[in-house]
Amino acid sequence: MNGPDSPLAGDGGVILDASYNWRNNGTSATPYEAAKAHNSFRFFDCDMHYAPSALNVMIKSIHGSVYDRERFFHATVGCRRRMERKWQETPLARVFMVPHEWLALKQAAQAIFFREALKAKNLTLWEAFTAFDYNNSGMLSPSEFYGALVWLGVPDLTPDDIADFIEAADKNRDGIVDYREYMDMLSDPTDNKDEDEVAEEQDENRVPIAKVEPYGADELREVMIHRKQAEINRQKEERLRRQAYKDALDVKVFEEELEASKRRKGGANPIVYVETNYPGSSNSTITVTDFKFSTNEFPLRLAPTGKCSFLPMTLHSSAYPRLRPMTCPSKHPLGACYYSW
Repeated sequence: MNGPDSPLAGDGGVILDASYNWRNNGTSATPYEAAKAHNSFRFFDCDMHYAPSALNVMIKSIHGSVYDRERFFHATVGCRRRMERKWQETPLARVFMVPHEWLALKQAAQAIFFREALKAKNLTLWEAFTAFDYNNSGMLSPSEFYGALVWLGVPDLTPDDIADFIEAADKNRDGIVDYREYMDMLSDPTDNKDEDEVAEEQDENRVPIAKVEPYGADELREVMIHRKQAEINRQKEERLRRQAYKDALDVKVFEEELEASKRRKGGANPIVYVETNYPGSSNSTITVTDFKFSTNEFPLRLAPTGKCSFLPMTLHSSAYPRLRPMTCPSKHPLGACYYSW
């Protein structure tokens, strides 16, 4: 798509239109600053297709955890009514799986080492995949991926490195790497040849290599369990934080609604006030909430269930005569008492 006169955005993308200052570098921005601004706006616009260099710029420039990025994107794409578009199968998924640029650099170095090691052994990615797939399931488990990297001689390899590698490749987050994820992770972005063209150039009489045995299943299981537990704890803390924020916001909104209700007929309802030396209470001060039903309106935020209606009050009227005062049959005097409910 790049024409000879197409201006670049500094990230491999093509600018179709731009303001005069942007096109003529009137902003004095460096290529990286221009790429950072360009892709940040694209992310805000919920674009999902980026060049590899643009993804690296975004991973470095968009701060916060991968969960904060994903939550922000979901909220934005919902407002733009683009929920039917699935980002999990687009290049954008990498932004929600790689937390920072140093991990992206590490994974890129591992992928380059992987390709160069296969080239030294005169193997294609497909031939390597069939050899690494020990149980012929069409997918690579963590232990099979670990055995593959050990067989290729990746230096200073640890179970955490394998877990990071799998989390970056596993776009659908099912814990295993299928062939599509494998190719997306390890294909050379600068190589225009596909696997079919490479296979045609190979000798037809090539003998398939033997299966590579899995490695480190127990160690990987411990690492995966530890990460899963950490993720569960993180989600729990996130739920508690959201609930606390929601409760605090609800209290603030209720206070504002209560303050606004003072201007309506009958005044605020309910009335919330603090009373000292309240009878029957052991505390020196208590908060009293007084609900009124005498104005033919429900108190604020009252949601009665079932059929409900207001009836006219007949107390002390001709329909409901005044009650006689209580007296003692033996003519004993009655003392005053205080009661509440």
